[in-house]
Amino acid sequence: MDPKERPNPDFANNAGFRKMQDIDGFLPIEEKIEVSEPGEVAGVVAESARRGKPVYPIGGGSRLGYGGPVTQPGVALQLARLQKLVDYPSRDLTITVEAGMPLKRLQEILAGENQWLPGAASWSERMTVGGWIATAWPGPRDAHYGSVADFFLGFRAVDGRGEVFSGGSRVVKNAAGYNLPRLLAGSLGSLAVLLEVTLMVRPRPESSAFLILGLRNWEKAQEILRALGPLEVQVAAVELLAGPMWGAVHPAFSETQLAEGALWVAFGLEGWQEEIKEIERQVLGRVPLSQDLKVANVPPAEAPAVWQALESFSAVEFPNLPGGISPSKEGEGLNQGEAVLLQIRVLPAKIPEVGNLLRSYPEFYALQAHGPRGIVWVWMITEEAKLRSELLPGLWRELQKLGGTVVVARRPPSWRLSRNEIWGIPKDPNPADPTRPVRWQLMARLKAEFDPAGILNPGRMPW
Repeated sequence: MDPKERPNPDFANNAGFRKMQDIDGFLPIEEKIEVSEPGEVAGVVAESARRGKPVYPIGGGSRLGYGGPVTQPGVALQLARLQKLVDYPSRDLTITVEAGMPLKRLQEILAGENQWLPGAASWSERMTVGGWIATAWPGPRDAHYGSVADFFLGFRAVDGRGEVFSGGSRVVKNAAGYNLPRLLAGSLGSLAVLLEVTLMVRPRPESSAFLILGLRNWEKAQEILRALGPLEVQVAAVELLAGPMWGAVHPAFSETQLAEGALWVAFGLEGWQEEIKEIERQVLGRVPLSQDLKVANVPPAEAPAVWQALESFSAVEFPNLPGGISPSKEGEGLNQGEAVLLQIRVLPAKIPEVGNLLRSYPEFYALQAHGPRGIVWVWMITEEAKLRSELLPGLWRELQKLGGTVVVARRPPSWRLSRNEIWGIPKDPNPADPTRPVRWQLMARLKAEFDPAGILNPGRMPW
């Protein structure tokens, strides 16, 4: 669009403007602007910078509860109408789309060429491409195919001054200069507002299946992980799962559930059918079989339902928990309170120790760990006061012994946790403190470069 034809960025006169309440209870919004063309975004951000008014970019709104608490009233910049397909040279395994395109729509486009974006196969209909990149939400396939940042090749965006800039490339091989896409991935929109993005895509595998191992205890899980070692074939996912809810996902889980506990290792297998059989043969050849273990298979026709459960575990919409129940329902045998999702990061070898630790809490509901990456998602049912006074401090202490960290990834909108509590920071962050993590010092300097006025999603990040 020619700049002369862009709509007037004046908020009061914008047709998309309306007063509204807090969005999902997380954002204190004074004004809302819906844009339908990328050219409108720069004008809105520039005017907001001039006025010193915070800007909160919003796509599908499915991850507004992630990150530090937002307290400054500002502008909700709705980007969901930016859904155009810009370029799709399918033979180059890349696609360029506007950032507001829903991931579900993107996958439909790719399916027409028998391609896909592996790390975003089953996200909710609300999740947009821009939101997926901004949160860099980890998934079960990441260790095999790559994380969000690995698929994010290039972009056009608006910085905190309201200036449009580009980074990366539309080709897979591009090593010149700074890797700006990696800086923006996971920055929660605090450095720039994405307009369009170029992604690497992959050919869709012919088939998919699962090998499910039901275990008696976490010590057996540790034994299996050690015995596997490096395989000659690639496993799409190695997931450690705990909690009775997994027994309802597929009969392969209920049939392998041992009486002493609900604990499984799920191997996601993808490729040609003969390749899947070879992967399964190699895995079972390494696993020490005993009475502490049961084995079952999920055939290709039924595998999508298991992938859906694995990918939606950390993405379920409030107020429900994974498994489709509400913590407020009576008769479920659950701890009293509300649901909160924690993300724990440790060395992969430490996951069994984390599992034993978490299951000692009566607030524990269910767990999913991406084995090769050391990322553990855990749903707890508790009350805000207890989380702040007992659970988080206790977990911080125990995880420090294991070299791990814990972040509050999702919480009820009514909870007013501090930024320190959410990000697992033991004390108030001081920009002048030389002991701050080097990565935070670097990101704080980058924030000042990209967003001098500090208007883009202020307070979201720990730096």
